[in-house]
Amino acid sequence: MNITVELENKEDFAEIKSLIEKIKGVKSVKTDEVELAGDGVPMWVYEELEKYSNDLKPEDLISEEDFLNHIKEERCRLRQVK
Repeated sequence: MNITVELENKEDFAEIKSLIEKIKGVKSVKTDEVELAGDGVPMWVYEELEKYSNDLKPEDLISEEDFLNHIKEERCRLRQVK
């Protein structure tokens, strides 16, 4: 048996999903919608960023000072393009 539930309040999904999963015989709970973080970004984006950040090595990084200098240079360059 398949059941479709439409929710108006997305915040209720996690609670309802956990309740349904506790019912004896429920094999899986699927959703067509992407799970979103509190800021509206899909959770998979954060998961992929975490994987990426775990693979970074010190030689892949720049210092905060270098980063800020780069930003300063780009701002100046963009102002001059006008």
